[in-house]
Amino acid sequence: MGNVLLGEWGGEFALPPFGAIRDEDFGPAFDAALSEARANVAVIARQAQAATFANTTQALELSELTLGRVAGVFYNLVGADSTVAREALQSELAPKLSDYGSEVTNNKALFGRVDALWQRRDGLGVRVGVGARAGTGAGAIPPHVCAGGGAVGGGGGRAVD
Repeated sequence: MGNVLLGEWGGEFALPPFGAIRDEDFGPAFDAALSEARANVAVIARQAQAATFANTTQALELSELTLGRVAGVFYNLVGADSTVAREALQSELAPKLSDYGSEVTNNKALFGRVDALWQRRDGLGVRVGVGARAGTGAGAIPPHVCAGGGAVGGGGGRAVD
């Protein structure tokens, strides 16, 4: 059996299989999820097509789905049931996650795509601004497209396009 953190989660609510998760699963799952996220970001940054909301912003938001799932389970467990082993893993993960975040933030090709969208923001048909919320008007940005609202990040932030 593979790593349960990387598989599909069945059941009525698709909840993680907490009873089958072992602390030893997290390190390899984070490594695999970070590799996947890096590969996804590289594809977005290198693509030849002109930047669009779908092929850049939405793709970027979806690039970390596995990482978000793994991190969500881990940090919820650490918050609810911290152990020495989990705290040690947190210390191991911090520089890896920081490095990944810096790589994305400092990716010049990716920034060029985001900047191209920003320069054309008025013609994209999306609402841009602080506190943009889904359902508050035509072109409102869904919460999952707000900076800081990504899979690994926290709550909302400045909406981006």
